[in-house]
Amino acid sequence: MKKIGVLGGTFDPVHNGHLGLVAEIQEALHLDRILLVPVHHSPHKQGRFTASFEHRMDMLRLAVGSAPDLEISEVEIKRGGTSYTIDTLCALETQYPNKEFNLILGTDTFEDFHSWKNATAIAAKCNLIVGKRPGFAGKSPEQFSKDLFGNGTNTYLPEHQEEKIRIFRHTAIKRSLTFIELVPRNISSREIRRKIYNHESPKNMLPPEVEHYIMSHRLYQAESRPDMG
Repeated sequence: MKKIGVLGGTFDPVHNGHLGLVAEIQEALHLDRILLVPVHHSPHKQGRFTASFEHRMDMLRLAVGSAPDLEISEVEIKRGGTSYTIDTLCALETQYPNKEFNLILGTDTFEDFHSWKNATAIAAKCNLIVGKRPGFAGKSPEQFSKDLFGNGTNTYLPEHQEEKIRIFRHTAIKRSLTFIELVPRNISSREIRRKIYNHESPKNMLPPEVEHYIMSHRLYQAESRPDMG
C-alpha cells in the first residue's frame, strides 16, 4: 500500500519553508507521494486571502514544477465553500483508493486538532505526522488522546523511536501518531507578504519562479493593495 502525505494550507504564497518541510518529511518517513492541498476557505482563518486562488494555484504549480513525488490537489478549490479536512479525506479516498493517508500538521495546528470538525473521524481515517521545532515540547500523546477521545483507556502507545522521530500507535484505531523534529525554518507567508508590502526583499524565502511571479503580477505590493496589512 502506497503512503501518501497530505499537507493543506493557504499557500499565500507557497515558500521554501513549505518545500523544505515536505522534502524532509518525505525522506525521513519514506512517503511515496505528498499532496499539497490549497484551501478554498479555511474555517480557522478569518477574512479573505490576499491573493486569489488562481494566483495561489499558479504559484504552487511553479514551485512544484516537475518534482516526481509532489502533487497539487485541487479537491478543496473545486469543492468551494469552507474547507474541512474530513471532507477532503473522504474525497481523496475515492480519488486514490487503497492508499494510506498521512496528514501533516504543524505543532500549533496539532495543539488545536481536537477542535476540528469530526476530529476523531480524521484520526481514524489517517495517520498523523507532527512536524516539531527543536526544543518544542507541546502536547503529549497521552494528553492529545484524552482531548480527542475522552478519558477512556484507549491511547497512543510508543511503537518506534530514533534520534529525531517518535512513533506512537493508538490501541483501538491502530493509526499512528508520529513526531518528527525538523530543521528550523524561520519562514512564513505572512512575513513574506509584509516584506514585499514594505519593499523589502524576501531573499531566500521563495523559489525564484514564485518570486518572479509575485513581482510580475504585483502581488502583496502597497501600490496594488492599499488595504494590505
